Amino acid sequence: MQRREIIEDLNRWTSGSLHFIDVGTAKEAEDAIEELKNESELGANPDSWLMAMIAEPKIGDFDGAAALRTAARHYTRPFKALLAADPDTPIPDGFRRLIFDAATFDRQFQEMFDTWNPADPWVQVKGEKGTQTGRQIQDILYCSGSRYAWAQTKGQNTTVKIGDELLPTNPTPREIYAKISNFPTSDRKPEGHAYDLVVVGAGPAGLAAALSAGLLGLQTLVIESFVLGGTAATSINQIENYLGFPDGFSGNKLARLTLDQMRNQNISGVDWQPLLTAHSLVADGDRYRIVFDPDSGKSVSAGIVILACGQRPGVLQIEGEVGKPFEEQDVHHIALRCHKESERHKDIVIVGGGDSGGQAALMFSEVAGSVTLVSRDPLSKYMHKRLRAKVRAADKANYLQLREKWEALRFLRDPDGKLSKVSIRKIGDPDKREELVASSAYVLVGGKPNTEWLQTSGIRLDPQRQRVLTDVHLPEEDRKLFHQKTKREVATFESSLPGVFAVGDVRAKSFRRVGQAAGQGAAVVASLEEYLRESGDRILRDPQSLAYRIFGPDDEG
Repeated sequence: MQRREIIEDLNRWTSGSLHFIDVGTAKEAEDAIEELKNESELGANPDSWLMAMIAEPKIGDFDGAAALRTAARHYTRPFKALLAADPDTPIPDGFRRLIFDAATFDRQFQEMFDTWNPADPWVQVKGEKGTQTGRQIQDILYCSGSRYAWAQTKGQNTTVKIGDELLPTNPTPREIYAKISNFPTSDRKPEGHAYDLVVVGAGPAGLAAALSAGLLGLQTLVIESFVLGGTAATSINQIENYLGFPDGFSGNKLARLTLDQMRNQNISGVDWQPLLTAHSLVADGDRYRIVFDPDSGKSVSAGIVILACGQRPGVLQIEGEVGKPFEEQDVHHIALRCHKESERHKDIVIVGGGDSGGQAALMFSEVAGSVTLVSRDPLSKYMHKRLRAKVRAADKANYLQLREKWEALRFLRDPDGKLSKVSIRKIGDPDKREELVASSAYVLVGGKPNTEWLQTSGIRLDPQRQRVLTDVHLPEEDRKLFHQKTKREVATFESSLPGVFAVGDVRAKSFRRVGQAAGQGAAVVASLEEYLRESGDRILRDPQSLAYRIFGPDDEG
C-alpha cells in the first residue's frame, strides 16, 4: 500500500478523531514534532501526545528502524512499529510488525490501537468489553480519539482511571467523556448561569451556530445528547459533499476542527455539555428554560434557543414491542469501523437499505461468518448507485446475502438471553417468512426528527414529518398571531416561538446535507443579531457578556 492510502485508511478507521502526520524522512519527522510543540493545547512534551511512530524498514538509503531508534531516545512512550511487506520480513527487537494490506488492515490497526503504550490522557479501563456498557465506553473512547488500554475482566463492574484519577466504579459514558474531552473550560456553572444562547445539538448545524455566536460575543451553552459531531460522528459514511474536502471527512474531524478554530479565534464564551438530553422547553418570562430531568427540575436558562438537534436513530416496529425501541447489547443502532473486529466469524443481520446499511454490510462481510442485509424497499430507493452496485456484486459472489423487499419482524433469543435469530417476512407475501441465524443485529433504518421533546412547548411542527416550521413555512394564521404578539414579522429560521430558531435537519424544508446544515448554523446568527437589537434589553441577564454590553439594558435608562 502507498503511504497516502495507509493514512486515508487510518483516518477512516479512527473517523478523523486522531491526527496522522505524513513525512518522508527522519528529518521531516523531527521537524514536524518540533513544530507541534508550539501548539498550546498539545504542550511542549511529545511524550504526552505522540502516540505512535511507524516507518518502513528500508527505503533506498533511509533506514526506518535506525530513525525510530534515534527518535526513541528522545520520546520513550510512543508505540514503535515497522511496516513489513510480508510476514517473513525480519523485524528488530523492540518494534512491532505491521502488515497493512486490504485483508488484514483492520485487525492490524485494532491490535496496534489496543497494544501501544498511550501517553496522557492515559485512560485505563478494567471491565468486560462485550457488555452494552463496555461497548458504549469503547464508542466514546473511539469517537473522542482517546488513547486507552483495556484490561478484559469478568463481572458487572467497570473501573476507569484517567491520568492519576480513579473514577467511581461503573462511571457513566458522560462522566468519562467529560474527563477525556479537550473542551475549553470556564468557571460558569450551567444550571446557575443565565446564558444568552443555548444551542441544542452539536452536529454540523449546531457547531457552526456556536462558532458564529461566540464570534458575536454571546455567552453560549451547547447541549448534545451524544458526542460532538452529532449523527455525523456516529455514521459509517464519510462526509463527501462538503466544499473544500475532496477526500471527504468525518463528523469527528469536523468537531475537532471547529474546537481548534474557536481556540485560534480566542472564543471563550462557549460552554459544552455533551451526553446530555433535553427533556422539554418551557417559557420563563421573556426567556426560556430547557429541562433535563423533570423529577429533579434540573434545567438551564436561555435568552435565545437554537434548535439544531437533528435526527434520532430510527427504530423498528417489532412484534410485541410496537412503538418501543429495541435496545439491547447485541442489537445496535450504530456501526463504526472499530466494531468490525468484534464481529469476526459471527453471524450478522443488518436491517436497512440505505447507504449506512450498505456500507456496514460490506465492512462486516470481510470478517463475519455471514452477513445478511434486509431492506423493506428496493435498494435503488435510498442507496447510492455506486454503493448499490458493490452490494449487489457482493451478494452475487456470496460474500453477503441480500434480502430486498423483506422486513424484520422479531429478534429471537436463546435461553441465556442472547440474540439467536431474526425473523423476517417478505413484503406483499405475509406467509413467506424466514428465520436468519444472528449473533448480532444492526438496525440502520435512517432516523426521525428529534422533536418529541418539543411536543408540549407550543412550537409549530410539520404535521407529517414532525420537523420545526420556521419563517415563511409557518401557516399564515401562525404568522399573524406572531405579529400580533411581537409587532414584527417572523425572522429567518425563527419558529412560532419568539427567540427560538431552528437549523439543520430538524428544520422543515431542509435537506440532509452537511453543507446546508453548517450554512444555516452560520446564517442564523444574522437573525439572532436582529432579535437582540429588538429584545436584548429584556432577555440578556449576564453583565459579563459582550452581547449584554452591546445589546443589553441601557444603564442610563
